[in-house]
Parts: sequence; structure tokens; C-alpha cells
Amino acid sequence: MASWRESTKKQYRTYLTRWKQFCAERNINWSNATVEQGIDFLANLFEQKLSYSAINTARSALSVILTPKDGTSFGENRLVCRFLKGVFEIKPALPKYKKMWDVGQVLTYKLPGKYIFTIGEKLKHTKPGTHQKPIELLSYADSDLCVVRHLDEYIHRTTSIRTDNSQLLISFIKPHNPISKDTVARWIKEVLRDAGIDTNIYSSHSSRAAATSYGFAKGARLTEILEAAGWSNAQTFASYYQKPIVTDTLGNNIMQAFAADAERDRV
Repeated sequence: MASWRESTKKQYRTYLTRWKQFCAERNINWSNATVEQGIDFLANLFEQKLSYSAINTARSALSVILTPKDGTSFGENRLVCRFLKGVFEIKPALPKYKKMWDVGQVLTYKLPGKYIFTIGEKLKHTKPGTHQKPIELLSYADSDLCVVRHLDEYIHRTTSIRTDNSQLLISFIKPHNPISKDTVARWIKEVLRDAGIDTNIYSSHSSRAAATSYGFAKGARLTEILEAAGWSNAQTFASYYQKPIVTDTLGNNIMQAFAADAERDRV
């Protein structure tokens, strides 16, 4: 304990005091309690609506004084870890961000020349200490391809038909409710089909692999790709998403023809 910082001592002291009181009320030897009794204490804190972070701190405090029979520390015990995982699933410890727009609880705030989306709900890959970082979309010189410009225009055009729900994407059909992920997938698939991609082979989710593979092929750093996609290691990218890019497609030919026509118009 002598090596602890003063702030750590203060944090642990709070929960050790609660622990001793908990044990006194139940005639438990606070320095020689069982793992099950320790978990009961953590469950008691959960019932008092304490956050995951607070309960996790209490676990660390109990690890100082309780030693399970299996030789592990209290905090590393299998049952304790399982309990904390359950707490996290029910009350995930997510970052708190300034909120403006929400995409199924995905929020965004506007800065000059960019949009930043922050995620306010638990995702599939969310775990203690790891959550999707804000997604930053920068403006682009070509206004036709600039996602910031198009988001500005989309928000402007939909302002008058929005309800109290703050989800970004809404239906263009009355009463203009927030759309589901299935609708987003269908929209993406329609764009892919219009661009000449064979949607009998490629689903909407393939855009994830296509974007990351293309970025990697064009020199994007692997760390940037992993961070943007929320992947913890390169193996996920290499195994499931890093794919060779097929350029000989109708869509590619259409884009080349479009670019050539645009260049002729400028001359």
C-alpha cells in the first residue's frame, strides 16, 4: 500500500470501508471472506446503481485483502471476472461526449470543414477499456465527392421534417421515422448496383472490406485503418478484410468514362 498514489488510497479506502461495514452487518470476517461473499458485496454495489467503473475499483480494492483458495487474486478469479463481464454488458462504461446528431445513438458535432461522429452505445467489439474512437470525416476538394458538403446539405434539407428523434438518417417516406440498419444496407446495395458492382456476389457489408483494402493499397497506414475500423489487431484485417481489388469492372469503366467526359467539358 505504501507504493500507492494518494488518489488510489482514497479510492480504495472508500470501498474497503464499505466492505467492512457490509461484513459487519453479516457477521463476516472481512479479511478472510470467501470469493462468493466478495461477489455478494459487488452485487450489492450494483443494486445501489454504482457504475461499472466504480464496481471495478471495488474489485481492485478487495484484491488487496482477499486471496481465493485457488491461489489467484480476488480480481482474477474466474467467477469474479464473469460477474464483472455481466455488469459491463448491463451497464457498459462508455465515453461521454458532447452530443448533437445521433445515428442509432451515434452522435455528431460539427467543426469547420469536418464532421466527427461519436458512438454513444455499446458495440459488438466494445469491452472494458476499449471502445470505438470518434469517426472523423474531413472535407474534400471535389465538392461532388465531399461527404461533409453532402452531410450539410442532407441535414439542411431534412430539418423541417425531423421529429424529436435525433438519429441522422431518416426515411424519405412519411412520417419520416429513423431508418433501420436493414434500410441502410439496402441503400448501400442500390448504390453498388448502380455503380456496376455485381450485388449477387457482393453485399452491402462488402463496402467495409473494399474501403479498407483500397485505402491500404493506396498507402494508408495500417494503424490508421485499424483505428478507423475499431479493430484491435492486424490479424482481423488480414484475415477478413484485406482483399485484392478487382479493377476490371463495369463500375470502374463507367467512372473512367465519366472522368474523361468531365475533363473534356473543362477544356
